Amino acid sequence: MDFWITQNIFPLEIRKEIQKEEKLARRLQGDAARERSVSKMNEVGLKDEKVRSLASGQISPFNVLTIIRVWDRTVDGLFSKVSAIKTSLSNLPGVQYHQCNHFTQARNLFYESFPGWIGGSVREWDLYTESPTLANMMPTTTSFLGDLDEGEAMYYGNNGGDGKGVSNCLKLQGKKRGF
Repeated sequence: MDFWITQNIFPLEIRKEIQKEEKLARRLQGDAARERSVSKMNEVGLKDEKVRSLASGQISPFNVLTIIRVWDRTVDGLFSKVSAIKTSLSNLPGVQYHQCNHFTQARNLFYESFPGWIGGSVREWDLYTESPTLANMMPTTTSFLGDLDEGEAMYYGNNGGDGKGVSNCLKLQGKKRGF
């Protein structure tokens, strides 16, 4: 299948995220006191726990933009591939997608899917995530050359069985080929 998955990952400032979460926790505390709501007090506890995790470095905040770029030689082939990917995505729990139909948006996303491209200025489609969840969102295998017969590093997500392999060099008949 002719498609390319690109993820642009932007680290966020931890201090700003802590301030945002503390402000939200204070607002929830006031609401909970006025309404005597147990569920809002529980939310306050979760916000406090998140602030502690951010402050101690247990989690790191990120914004992530995932782009799936699809191509084909014919329009019919392209529609078929897009339909197959949309069907696959709709079968994954909790996944939502947006198909870009406007030329300007499509062009901007096309440029943002180039490796190393950091020139995009529109961040409305980025999703907030934290480091444990980010590992689960990444593509299954990653390599700069598109081949992962032998991974050099393995990273595990929250679910144990969702490991991600990474390779920096491609070995070809016993010889290493560049990055």
